[in-house]
Amino acid sequence: MDARLQPGGESSTRFAEMEKSAGAVFGAVLVSSAACVALFRPNLWFIFGGVLAGSAVYWCWRATLAKRLEMAAVAAVGAVAVALLAVTPEFSRPLPVLLCFGMSLLGLGLYASILIGRIFRRNAKDEA
Repeated sequence: MDARLQPGGESSTRFAEMEKSAGAVFGAVLVSSAACVALFRPNLWFIFGGVLAGSAVYWCWRATLAKRLEMAAVAAVGAVAVALLAVTPEFSRPLPVLLCFGMSLLGLGLYASILIGRIFRRNAKDEA
């Protein structure tokens, strides 16, 4: 994990609290996403794009907390671009359906990124 993207101050406390519960939230979002995929059967690009956009949202959030606004802007533009490319083939569906499984997939990508970051930091501490 890039040390320059470590949040500081009050934001660091909030991030640490969110990180502690990330496993439980990831499990809930995973179940929700699996149910949405089973019910609505989106195409694979929508699934991949939604998870990838969630990961980009995570990096945007981390960069914003670390006051790296240029990096945050790039990640935000990337998240929006990937999300729009992913949702375009699914526009024939009603908006509530798109929001339901789109947000589930975004959450899946966001919390997967949080957990992966936590694993890397834990491994780095163990090696030191």
